[in-house]
Amino acid sequence: MLFDTHTHLDAPQFDEDREDMIERALQSGVSRMVNIGFNRETIPSTMKLAETYDFIYAAVGWHPVDAISMEEQDIDWIAS
Repeated sequence: MLFDTHTHLDAPQFDEDREDMIERALQSGVSRMVNIGFNRETIPSTMKLAETYDFIYAAVGWHPVDAISMEEQDIDWIAS
């Protein structure tokens, strides 16, 4: 079993073939993946992937590069 612990499956470059890419990973022996949500844009898409696929997990937080735009309500949003 292979477990990819850091993916960005929701990245725009995968919009056209995301499902095919996920299937190729499965066919190559990757049976679990963690997708990373790191800002306002990627947290919802990460959660959607985790809700859609039972073998994709979500890790969410705020990347330090994006911290300059983080607001107090974002902390509450992530916690919820």
